[in-house]
Amino acid sequence: MTERSPVLVAIVLGAACSAAVGAAAENRPGTAPAREGRTAERRVADTVRTLPTKKKLVALTFDAGSDTGYTKRILRVLRREKVKASFGLTGRWVGENRKLTRRIAKRGHTIINHTYSHSSWTGRSAGSGLTNAARRRELKRTDRLVRKVAGVRTKPWFRPPQGDYDAAALRLLANRGYDYNVLWSTDSLGWAGLSASAIVERCLEQLRRGAIYLLHVGSQSQDGPALERLVNALKRRGWGFATVREQLR
Repeated sequence: MTERSPVLVAIVLGAACSAAVGAAAENRPGTAPAREGRTAERRVADTVRTLPTKKKLVALTFDAGSDTGYTKRILRVLRREKVKASFGLTGRWVGENRKLTRRIAKRGHTIINHTYSHSSWTGRSAGSGLTNAARRRELKRTDRLVRKVAGVRTKPWFRPPQGDYDAAALRLLANRGYDYNVLWSTDSLGWAGLSASAIVERCLEQLRRGAIYLLHVGSQSQDGPALERLVNALKRRGWGFATVREQLR
């Protein structure tokens, strides 16, 4: 994530709260995830905000598109706590961090295609957006690089930068073998400057069956330092962990 101005952070904090309320209204615990699904007339990717489970499970998802930040620390905590997570990796990050990418895959974590350049597909959050041709190139380039570096595929999971997507993106994703547009039920807001303690508190306040937590590996976020406390707090409450690969096939 790039640096945000105080005004933008305030706007995002407000939007995040509104989104959480809306998501809670749309999704009851134990029901299917909130989706914009496929139709008989036109196949599109499912937009997923929660895991389709009735069990006390949550998904830890980490996006990586800038520096390596706390990646090594995150992987150590996950290994020590015997927790599997999902990582949304950009192709550029993979190219610059080949050893870490291999380590993520080797330890059984799921890799999600997070595009190559982390450019907004629609331009809603930043830039002017990408054409369908550019979107296809980013998907293909990232998947090829992940296969070359780590020997795994990113399909069928995709995460849009900044959460920006449109109807054309959902059609393109499905046509390219990406059945799931993986969003989140809770943004930790670590990138917005929340402390590690505030991150843990926020995630626990929004705890629900099938919750998908959006976290980041970068040094600008305190998600890495918050991880161990969050995992232990969830375990004490009797919650377990799942990956998108285990729940979305």
